[in-house]
Amino acid sequence: MKRRILFLLALLLSLSSSYGQSIITGHVRTLQGAPVEYARVLALVPTDSTILAYTFTDALGSYRLSVSSTQPQLLISVASMEIERIDRRVENVSQTCDFRVKESRTLLREVQVKARKIWGKKDTVNYSVGAFIGKNDVVIADVLRKLPNIEVSVDGLIKYQGKPINKFYIEGLDALQGRYGIATNNISAKDVATVQVLENHQPVKALEKTQPSS
Repeated sequence: MKRRILFLLALLLSLSSSYGQSIITGHVRTLQGAPVEYARVLALVPTDSTILAYTFTDALGSYRLSVSSTQPQLLISVASMEIERIDRRVENVSQTCDFRVKESRTLLREVQVKARKIWGKKDTVNYSVGAFIGKNDVVIADVLRKLPNIEVSVDGLIKYQGKPINKFYIEGLDALQGRYGIATNNISAKDVATVQVLENHQPVKALEKTQPSS
């Protein structure tokens, strides 16, 4: 994940010599005024949704986008698992762009993680997220890439032992109906205790309180 981000930053830097650079900053807050952390902020081409730049909000809900493009206008899109997505078309110039968003929470309860990394029985394998998470891992997709036998492609496809998964559950519900890339790239890695794989048909579950048995 880190290598891919560094490559993207290098690419944007090389383009800056050819195109004007717009700096767009702002804050993302709820309707009640609370800051929204870890919201993904995208700068898109309005006509085809090509991603020009992206970032995440910090603990204060602030963000900073650096966009190098000849597009006259940009579509700024803000989304996360905790808020309703909001899009706004703006001119491609340096400016401040603040957002007030509606909350739409999918909360995973905090738990105490045991020391064992991997455990299971029969056709079920469990991975303790706390045993694999690193200081640079922001969303659960970052951790999934570290788990043995699990692969995550650039476009978000998840494979287990080389086979694509067919379900992704959040607390027992297949809420995204196959569009699990939305969840893996928006759920904070710190909010997930366990990733569980059912080997018979490779669904993956993000669980809040499954722990290794003694």
